[in-house]
Amino acid sequence: MVGKPQKRTIETKHNILIAAEKLFDKHGFENTSMEQVASKAGVVKGSIFSHFGDKTSLLIAIKLKFLVDLLETQKSSVANKPSADLSEKLMQLYRPWLKIFRENPDFAQLFLVQSTLKSGIWTDEFVKLCGNFEQIIRDTLQNHSQKHTPTSPADAELSTQAMQAFYFHTLALYKGGYINSPSAQETLLNELISKWWAI
Repeated sequence: MVGKPQKRTIETKHNILIAAEKLFDKHGFENTSMEQVASKAGVVKGSIFSHFGDKTSLLIAIKLKFLVDLLETQKSSVANKPSADLSEKLMQLYRPWLKIFRENPDFAQLFLVQSTLKSGIWTDEFVKLCGNFEQIIRDTLQNHSQKHTPTSPADAELSTQAMQAFYFHTLALYKGGYINSPSAQETLLNELISKWWAI
């Protein structure tokens, strides 16, 4: 049974996350202050820092549950949906992530600079999730190579890094406005992946 102080803490965190998400969606991450979040959530600003540390961690916390659920779905799809077409299998994994970052450009920015994020509970969890997604890509490539064209672990690792580099490249192009449509972004990534495996 949850005690009253613990219940209050859970409710406070929930209220902060709901308020922050609404404000970030309406005004953007950069244009939203912690004072605005505190006011909308009905808490003091110190309470936000106590629960989340900083504004970056707050943004990560908002998106984290969705990413955790997505990863679980993708792990099971890798295990249960064999496909001969490697490029399409990889695109099925990348498409939801591309969509998340297109719809949340501030979050995309955090992903692109994840190696520079200050260590903390929420940022460390985010970096770990990004690593888990890379592992899903690696597992997909290894599973495919075992069934079709066996490769060495070094080749599988090189291919994993290449796929991730293509992914980062298309994210950065879209974020920078060099690609203007979701279909163009996905087409480019698909072409890069397909050409790599055609070599």
